[in-house]
Amino acid sequence: MADVVGKEYDAQAANYDIALTPAIRLESELFISALGDAPGAEILDLAGGSGIKARLAMDVGAAVVDIVDISPGMMREGKKVEEALNRNVMRWFEADISKPLDQLVPKIDSPSFE
Repeated sequence: MADVVGKEYDAQAANYDIALTPAIRLESELFISALGDAPGAEILDLAGGSGIKARLAMDVGAAVVDIVDISPGMMREGKKVEEALNRNVMRWFEADISKPLDQLVPKIDSPSFE
């Protein structure tokens, strides 16, 4: 199942961020409102895909965002956006979040997520 989901998202990755429907815009506004100011925050974005929400968190002051997603294609697109913004503050981890995240322990070295 996870392989199928990952492949489906990989197939959509190149166009995913540009599909900003009114519902997605509203969801983003609600996310920003709920998050509030986040100066210096360390954020863990599960199923973060291309980093849409992670970038919103950065816009309100997050210092670092770790993104975990099942789709290498989605993360590749997100990395392209971050490179274009000349930022290197997001970390990307490929994993299936429907399984225990102890699979990431060797990869994540921040004590905030232990």
